[in-house]
Amino acid sequence: MVIDERDHRFDGRSSSAWAKYADDFRGVTVPWTLGLSAAIGVMLMLSREIFRQRDAACGK
Repeated sequence: MVIDERDHRFDGRSSSAWAKYADDFRGVTVPWTLGLSAAIGVMLMLSREIFRQRDAACGK
């Protein structure tokens, strides 16, 4: 049986190369996403504090 290797590759990469790429991509995106959500949480907390102080100064 003859197997044409070109039919089993995507963009010149073997499936194991794509699997390694996907693992590396996940390794980068998960911490980045967690860092982004933490940064958004901090910004929300700070904005609430700013509005709370503003409302206290205005007598609301």
